Amino acid sequence: MQIQKLSITPLRPIILACFLVCISLFHYLTPLHLPYLHDIFQRLYYLPIILAALWFGLRGGLICSILVSIAYAPHLLFQWGGHLTLEMEKYLEIMLYNIVGGVTGLLSQRERERTVELQKTARAGGVIPEAAKPI
Repeated sequence: MQIQKLSITPLRPIILACFLVCISLFHYLTPLHLPYLHDIFQRLYYLPIILAALWFGLRGGLICSILVSIAYAPHLLFQWGGHLTLEMEKYLEIMLYNIVGGVTGLLSQRERERTVELQKTARAGGVIPEAAKPI
């Protein structure tokens, strides 16, 4: 059994940047009288956050979620008027971006570390615990 190393290709950050730029452009260029499209674009920001967390762990998830927050905040403040009481769910969404990025990144990183541990144990001829066996 071989230890699989996570290959970090230069293509992954480019993919994430393209996602972020495209979603932001769609979001900023969509007229405000189409709130259903804004809701869709607001949720599409989770795709690069989750991908970054899966590919790069905790650090990647948090960096991407912070970048998404920075990209989304001007839209919220300037185009929607920044009314805290009227648009509370949009402010909470920014907080949720960061929570999802952190939690997904942490879980992904722990899973990767656990897999490496199990592969080292298996390679050394140790016994793999029953709980660690795949279903």
